[in-house]
Order: sequence, then structure tokens, then C-alpha cells
Amino acid sequence: MSTIAIYVLGFMIVASLLGFFVAWAWKQPAVDELTSTLEGKQKDFQQLQTQHDALQEHAKKVEKEKEKLVYENERLTLKLSMLLGKSKAMKEQKELLETDGFIDTSSLDQKINDLNAQINKLNEEIDIVKKESLEWQVQYTEILKEKEELSEMLSKLRNPRT
Repeated sequence: MSTIAIYVLGFMIVASLLGFFVAWAWKQPAVDELTSTLEGKQKDFQQLQTQHDALQEHAKKVEKEKEKLVYENERLTLKLSMLLGKSKAMKEQKELLETDGFIDTSSLDQKINDLNAQINKLNEEIDIVKKESLEWQVQYTEILKEKEELSEMLSKLRNPRT
């Protein structure tokens, strides 16, 4: 090989190395900025994931509480039906006894009054349970909406192009 070819080869190697270092130095700030942005987004994602998990746990607790309230409501409704049945039977028995006219019904009147008081008390308890159930349902709906919003935000953070 001739010396000129060696010099040209040497200059080409030096020129390519210089070109590489200039390009690297020119693009490095953009790469550093993208790296820091990525780290920030990953931290945001972790926070959102933590919030999402906490909301899911809360939703599960609310769902369990709702199930308990529904069960309690059904139990009280059944108890009310039973008491209403007893009250109706007592009224029928009272009417039957009054038509015969031979038996004192004052004790039956007291029992009916007691049963009516129990019915009223149970009706009040059922109303309270229904109100609480509605409040829990509203809270549950709000939590589901928040969960959907967070899921959408999480989806957008995962897929920023969409």
C-alpha cells in the first residue's frame, strides 16, 4: 500500500471517529432528557398503580359491607313478614272471638298493640337499613367511577400514542 493511501485511511478513520463523537455529543442531552422523563413517568405509574390497588381493596371491603347489609335487610324483611302474619292471625282470632262474645279479648288487644309496636319498630329499622344500603351503593358507584377513571389514566400512561 502506498503512503498516501495510508494517510487517507488514517484521516478517514479520524474523521469517522470525530463524526461519531460529534453526533454522540449532539444527541446525548436529548437522550438524557428522555431518560429522566421515562423515570418520572415510571414513578407516576407506580403511584397510580398503588392508588389503583388501594381502591380495589376499598371496593372489595365496600362490596362485603353491601353483602352484609343486603343479608341483614333480607333477614329483617323475613322477620317483618313473620310478624305481620302473626298479627293477621291474631286479628282474625280476635274477630272470631268477638263474634262469639264469650271470651275476654282485652289481653288479645294488648298483644296486638304490642305486635303493632314491634312492626313499627321493625319498619323503622328496615328504613334505616335501606338508607344505609343506598348510601353504600352510592359510595360503591363513586368508587367504581374513580376506578374506571384511574384505569383510563393508567391505560393512557401505558400507551401514550393512543
